[in-house]
Amino acid sequence: MLKENKIKITNNFVGASLLKKKRNNIKNFLVKELKKKNFLIIKSNDGQNTKKNMLKVSKCLGNLVAQNNKGVKILKIKASKNLNKFNDKQKKKILRYHQTNLGGSIHSDGPQLDNPPKYVAMACLNQAKKGGGSVLIDTRLIFNYLKKKNRKVFKILTKKFPFEKRGFLTKNKKKNILLKPIFTNSKNVITFRYLREYIEAGYSFSKKQYSPEIKNSFNTLDKLLGKKKFTKMFKLKKGEILILNNKYMAHGRTKFYLNKSRAEDTRVLARTWIN
Repeated sequence: MLKENKIKITNNFVGASLLKKKRNNIKNFLVKELKKKNFLIIKSNDGQNTKKNMLKVSKCLGNLVAQNNKGVKILKIKASKNLNKFNDKQKKKILRYHQTNLGGSIHSDGPQLDNPPKYVAMACLNQAKKGGGSVLIDTRLIFNYLKKKNRKVFKILTKKFPFEKRGFLTKNKKKNILLKPIFTNSKNVITFRYLREYIEAGYSFSKKQYSPEIKNSFNTLDKLLGKKKFTKMFKLKKGEILILNNKYMAHGRTKFYLNKSRAEDTRVLARTWIN
């Protein structure tokens, strides 16, 4: 059973010199380190080439995955220009998470895909002056905690749920829902897929019963995902690149505040999904 990860965040930093190495050397280093540490932060001495450096690292790890039905493979995580038209409740229902400035919503990326990305890379192009801190959780710790402490919720979260394929919707409504469990354990390999808003939209869309028991189970999960003993919190600096194992490392952020008069205070990240 996994114990609480007490590795200091400083151990997860990698120097910018890695980017100068040959492709195979970069790949071997990243794969080895990500197995041990679950996530890495690559420092960059050149803020101008952050996006280019992220793309280089991503291609070393595997193939880029489309992040919407338009085939976009490098996506900007930035508050939508129309954000002021919606309240926080509407943002969750209408927009994808990366289009908002909301915090919370600890999740995995691409849970609405049949085969979610193994790795996620995020490059900090600009950081918010207030808010926008990153939150990471090794969900294998949550899995083992629930298995030992709350078998009822554990069993519910290993059942299949309707994920709305937000960003990948088609005219064929039957194909707009994906039924998958939140936790799986195959040959002692634990995986996690979750974005609560997508599941709740899936219930609404499919007309399936969203019972109080299921809702309470999600509440329990969200509470655990927010516990400090399971989380690592930090704030990416401009030029830094975060890479994480998306199969079991959940992530989120703290709410960030927009400054319309100062574009340099706006949080902007570039993201790739990798398989």
